[in-house]
Amino acid sequence: MVQINNEYYETIKLTKNQEFRSYKKRWYLLLLFSIISFLQCLIWFTFSPTATIVEEYYDIGDRDVDRLLNYGPIMFLTTIPLSLPLMNRPKGVRYSTLFVCVLLSLCCIIRVIPSLPFVTFTQNKTLSYWLLLTPAQILNAIAGPFVMSLAPLISAIWFPSNERVLSTSIATLAQPMGTLGGFVLIPSIIKEGSDIPTFLYITLAATLLFSLLVFIYFPVKPDLHPSNSSPFFLRDVHQQEEKQTITINDNEHLSLKRSGNFDQTNEENINEIYRSTIDQLVLGFTNLSFMLVTLSGFIQGSLGGWQGNLDIQLSPIGYSQKDIAIFGALSALGTIIGGLGIGLMSDRKMFRKKLKLIMIICLFLSIIDVIFVCLLIPFGNSTNSIIKSNTISISSTTFVSGFLIGGISGLQFELAADQGFPQIKEATAGLFLSSCNNVGALITLI
Repeated sequence: MVQINNEYYETIKLTKNQEFRSYKKRWYLLLLFSIISFLQCLIWFTFSPTATIVEEYYDIGDRDVDRLLNYGPIMFLTTIPLSLPLMNRPKGVRYSTLFVCVLLSLCCIIRVIPSLPFVTFTQNKTLSYWLLLTPAQILNAIAGPFVMSLAPLISAIWFPSNERVLSTSIATLAQPMGTLGGFVLIPSIIKEGSDIPTFLYITLAATLLFSLLVFIYFPVKPDLHPSNSSPFFLRDVHQQEEKQTITINDNEHLSLKRSGNFDQTNEENINEIYRSTIDQLVLGFTNLSFMLVTLSGFIQGSLGGWQGNLDIQLSPIGYSQKDIAIFGALSALGTIIGGLGIGLMSDRKMFRKKLKLIMIICLFLSIIDVIFVCLLIPFGNSTNSIIKSNTISISSTTFVSGFLIGGISGLQFELAADQGFPQIKEATAGLFLSSCNNVGALITLI
């Protein structure tokens, strides 16, 4: 049963002759989007795993390295007015993904300018940090709202209902995969300051290659919808029936009126897109169940912010760059295992109606993990923690936190989309949740 403007109609009644189909290319598109998301996180995370080397190379302090990391959640929250209307357009997924590719390409090009032999004005590394590196990282950060929020929308457009949690989990796991790549690849390539340009050239080449693939082929939607919960299917149903009266159950008549909730807008009518977006934001803030799901993102964001700052937190208490790289890799590996494992389990019929319970259990365990982390890490300038840490305790804590983050991620996006359906679009639901994640991460980083 679907509700529109406080009236109900049965989707099945409208679609008894509708053919649904899943295309194999959905996995290619999901993989391509995930790689772009992976690169966005890797670029954001470039300077954190080897913070000490970066500080020496650019002649900056640890606060300057922190600032490059903080641009992620800061720009996420400040660019919401730009991202939501673009994602909620009828061709929003393609436009948004292309926009991300442009931003990442520009970012990578700007970052390599100081390394070019014919460029002389950037010999002052500190000047390069402020004039080139900082704007480049900001461009990459602007892409954050798109890659973090489009996962449930891509899943809804291309995947059937019994693959939604798994496909959403895979798309959202691209970000921790970027973190894992950062902890594994960056220290293995950047062993001293002169190696930094090499890594910047590698990310530039990868970004240009996969951006080209997106420009070549990244369709708006499939020819046939994968399920009756696809946003394009709901739009098509509304368009087909808006000029006629539909008889439902006891010969009750329901006139489907034009609604801003179903991408009915003309793509050129920007004002209407903004009005629809504002309506969805209001609905999101007034939907208690939806807000409870999205507010749970604070815990996930806090854990993510702590993981992104491992080098600065653990170096003062005696852990080496190699140790910290291992801790970060374990955390990211746990995120991947948790996301895929819980995603596969949640898509099984016996667990589909227990998603809330699974998420509550994961959140409860996350709170316990956060408390344990606080006991292991010294506060402020102190070098003493309440519980003395060692390699085993830090390794296990980071792996468990990663596992729980991965497990919660796909569930949160799907539950947020379900609780807001059909008034709140998947992209809006994703952005609500990602905003909470980023606020939690920003609080932790600051």
